[in-house]
Amino acid sequence: MVGIRLVEVSKVYGRVRAVDRVTLEVRDGELFTILGPSGCGKTTLLRIVAGFEVPEEGRVFFGSEDVTFVKPYARGTAMVFQNYALWPHMTVFENVAYGLKVRRKQLKLTDEEIERKVREALRLVRLEGMEDRYPLQLSGGQQQRVALARALVVEPRVLLLDEPLSNLDAKLRLEMREEIRRIQSELKITALYVTHDQEEAMSLADRIAVMNRGRVLQVGTPREIYSKPANLFVATFIGRSTYFTGTAHEVIGDTVKLRVDGRVVEGRLAPGYTLREGERAVAIVKAEDFSVGGEGSNSLEGIVEMVMFIGMFNQVKIRVGEQRVTALLDPALDLAPGQRIRLSVKPSDVSVFPTTGWEEETFS
Repeated sequence: MVGIRLVEVSKVYGRVRAVDRVTLEVRDGELFTILGPSGCGKTTLLRIVAGFEVPEEGRVFFGSEDVTFVKPYARGTAMVFQNYALWPHMTVFENVAYGLKVRRKQLKLTDEEIERKVREALRLVRLEGMEDRYPLQLSGGQQQRVALARALVVEPRVLLLDEPLSNLDAKLRLEMREEIRRIQSELKITALYVTHDQEEAMSLADRIAVMNRGRVLQVGTPREIYSKPANLFVATFIGRSTYFTGTAHEVIGDTVKLRVDGRVVEGRLAPGYTLREGERAVAIVKAEDFSVGGEGSNSLEGIVEMVMFIGMFNQVKIRVGEQRVTALLDPALDLAPGQRIRLSVKPSDVSVFPTTGWEEETFS
């Protein structure tokens, strides 16, 4: 196996910079996820790693080898696609064996060796006994397992996965997450996984790169990304949150009081940022950090607009003046639309970011 290193990689389509000066390192044996909204450049970045796209600028390394201009078939990668891309006229066995048969002369493989490798790959994805079935005779989850086995059977240096679970139902997505994590851990293969689903990224990844507008905005473990967002985009993209836009009323150390629609919200300035009194800023509160009741500057009173039961919590939408607040509350609470409710949040659970640069476009 091998690590991946991208150095100042850019890809341009006309006037659009799909990938903008990305520098990134994926460690040997790591399951690394690229997370971001549709159109952020994550699939383009994956295709650059695969060799399907050539960057206008920058370099791609596998270990110490510069593979920027190496053909896809010579890189030692294998990709699992969103739509499975199975041959419908081939059996499961034939689909999985296809890559080996194409490389038969290069790898000097006998029929017996191909059969052994295919059966081992099917055992790994738990599809023993289905060798003679055709893709249309399989469920979506089974088809995705075949696609995964086909990628793994060629023993790639790097496994690439492009939103592989997006076509599956919720139950199958959970099952396949566990299977992908199990197989990657068992093989200790370097894997680069693209998704727009933050829960999927959080549950699978050793580390995550959050992308937007072609740029990597933060790299870290799932816990770091969730609890210590580096900027406004990450803070609002990860988890369910409410943001309050206002003006810095008082700044003492990292303690900030914002004036928001005639009231004061107190929070902590995000690490690495500075803020002066009178400047515009945004206070971010995660939905699970709201509590019912409480007094003080971080106490809000409003009208319940919507209550959605989601198992361990009720997701509640509350209108506070012109602001809509999202809170995850105890499902035992008897709440209904039209009811008045008071919420509070600790200042230590409120992250404050200045509205600077490109971020201000979203929060102005």
